Amino acid sequence: MTTFHTKIDIDTESYLLNQSQYSIHEIDDIFNSANFFPEPYMQISKLQATAIQFFITTAKIKNIVEVGTFVGYSAFSMAYVLPPDSTLRTIEINEEFHTKAEYNQYQYMKNFKNRKKTHVGGIENIEFIHDDAKNVFPRLAAKADTIDLVFLDGDKEHYLFYLEWAIKCLKKGAYFLIDNALFKGRVVNDNGQHITTKYSRSIRDMTTKLKKSDRFDYFFLPVGDCMIVAQKK
Repeated sequence: MTTFHTKIDIDTESYLLNQSQYSIHEIDDIFNSANFFPEPYMQISKLQATAIQFFITTAKIKNIVEVGTFVGYSAFSMAYVLPPDSTLRTIEINEEFHTKAEYNQYQYMKNFKNRKKTHVGGIENIEFIHDDAKNVFPRLAAKADTIDLVFLDGDKEHYLFYLEWAIKCLKKGAYFLIDNALFKGRVVNDNGQHITTKYSRSIRDMTTKLKKSDRFDYFFLPVGDCMIVAQKK
């Protein structure tokens, strides 16, 4: 079998983004705000953002829950294509990240009202929750039949917890998107020496459970750090 992968460098990504039907240039300020922190790599890539936007628009998603806000770029990307009557709850345990994301929303809406921005979508409706997502999800169980999509991009140590919640609570047809399916390649090449071994093992255990459960149709989307796209059967 021959395997060939075209390298997606900065110029290639720029070309693809310019050719994309999904425009995310208007939230570049949100993307760049990650540089205020030592971990800008924690947010999704711009190409990944357009992939998620495709799922939201084609599947007519209206209600989303996200684990792992960081500075809010993924939440903004999703909300950008949501209708005005949508809801997006994004959960972040880190106070600094949470505060920055809320400020980004405030600044965006301020610029929008001053006509420096031309699109708002569901951005005004983003609800930023500062809490441990494991505490929030049990409370969401009663509303699970209204959730169209869960985007898992934080608390990687407990990915299995969220999958088990989705198996039990998520409605049929809802999407479950899981970022960092490869965790920098360590899910495949974890030799036990990495300080982040607990994360790679957690992700691998979750992926094994996902397959064995037979409760989702899913595939691996090799953008960014690889994302699992799953739909509840």
